[in-house]
Amino acid sequence: MTPRHLATVTVAGEAIAGDWDGSGRFALDGLRITWGRSDLYDQPSNTTARAVIIDPSGAWASNPDLYGETLTIDRPAARVFRGTIDSIEIAQRAM
Repeated sequence: MTPRHLATVTVAGEAIAGDWDGSGRFALDGLRITWGRSDLYDQPSNTTARAVIIDPSGAWASNPDLYGETLTIDRPAARVFRGTIDSIEIAQRAM
C-alpha cells in the first residue's frame, strides 16, 4: 500500500502521523506549500506552508506554545520547507 503522504511533517521536533487511524493524538490531513512567486516578474514573497491536522481533543492545536515553534517538511531525499508557526486556525470539521 502506498502511503498517502510522501512527506514527513514535524512540529516542535514531533513528527505528525501521515494517516489517521484514530489511535494517535493527532494526524496530518492535508499539506500545501506556496512558493515565493508565480512568475519571474513578480516581487517574491515568503514561502508559506499550510498543514491541516486532525486533533480530536483540540488540546494540541490550541496550545499557545506552538506559536514560534519550528515546522519542517521533509521528503525522502531532502528537506523542502523549514519555517516557524505564526498563525493557527481551529475549526470543527463537519460530520
